[in-house]
Amino acid sequence: MKSIIFSICVFVLILFGSSTQAAEAIVPCASLSSSNLNKLDEVYSLGEIRVFYTRKNPASGTSHKLPARSTADTNNNHVPDFVENIALQAGISREAFNSLGFPDPLESARYRVSKRIDINLLNFSGNGVAYDKAVRYPSAPNRGNVCTLRIDISVNLQDKAPFTTRWFIVTHEMFHLFQYGQTLFKRRWMNEATAKWAEYALRPRSFYPLGTPTYTLPKTKCELLDIVASPHSARANRLWSRLADLLGLLEGDIRLDSDLLDARYVDGNFVLKDATLEGSGIVNAVYQTLGAEDDIVSYVKGWPYHDWAESNQTSSTHDPRIFQAIKRVIVQINSADPEVTGFLDAIDQFDDPGISCP
Repeated sequence: MKSIIFSICVFVLILFGSSTQAAEAIVPCASLSSSNLNKLDEVYSLGEIRVFYTRKNPASGTSHKLPARSTADTNNNHVPDFVENIALQAGISREAFNSLGFPDPLESARYRVSKRIDINLLNFSGNGVAYDKAVRYPSAPNRGNVCTLRIDISVNLQDKAPFTTRWFIVTHEMFHLFQYGQTLFKRRWMNEATAKWAEYALRPRSFYPLGTPTYTLPKTKCELLDIVASPHSARANRLWSRLADLLGLLEGDIRLDSDLLDARYVDGNFVLKDATLEGSGIVNAVYQTLGAEDDIVSYVKGWPYHDWAESNQTSSTHDPRIFQAIKRVIVQINSADPEVTGFLDAIDQFDDPGISCP
């Protein structure tokens, strides 16, 4: 599959060219303050990843204190196991994506000013969120003036389910950072589905199985629009699983590194529950293609390279371009499967105003 990815990358460079302006564009690091982050007075570091948390109630306002269930320290190293496990999932996931060829966000042109990935354990309504701006919080404890990428994770996860066997949200949010480092297109139907796909290295096969025996790829414009409109649906999530089923044989036997497969949480559970991440070559090639595409859009629109306004990143006007990028990757793989060719025909219909949907 490495040769396929290389061929696709060469194809992208020939088709779109390279942009000196894009390579030299430097995105500034925003200097911000946050009353919530100011309450996180403890930090645990694992390489370039830092996890911020607190075991204290605040003098006022929202409490982000670790729940009692998440304060256990079974290895007596003065760091809660929950905090260590958060860092382990983040670090191992990042290494796994790197080993499969995904460019690291900290090494991307967009985030070249960032030196750390910071995970904040906060009390909020969601389970996790990844931000797409390079930021620093110089007034918050233990942070210094370093520029970072930010992920927030719910401090209450373990009150809902055991973290080491049932939670993959840190991996999900980590993959969002990989996406943001590759391309400025931030469409939920694309990014949420592939972040869900990225969780499969940590999921047991029996838990949200990767297989898609009863699912077929979209074959009409209307079916594609259904995916765009429902980015969290099973159909949207399984699009990538189905592509992996149909095209995965071309990737060969991609296995994760043995040292990563041996990694365990504090309680002894394996961090990675599967030896492979099927479809990694296809997903990687699509995001590399989109990275070249957004340079073209930046040039044509006169938008800052690597620093579009949020409304421009999430605009639905990019959908035809994204689908065409997916098509080019599949065409390079050269599959003759009728289900795949039907999907490519649907992509060609997507931007046809003459085709209406109920």
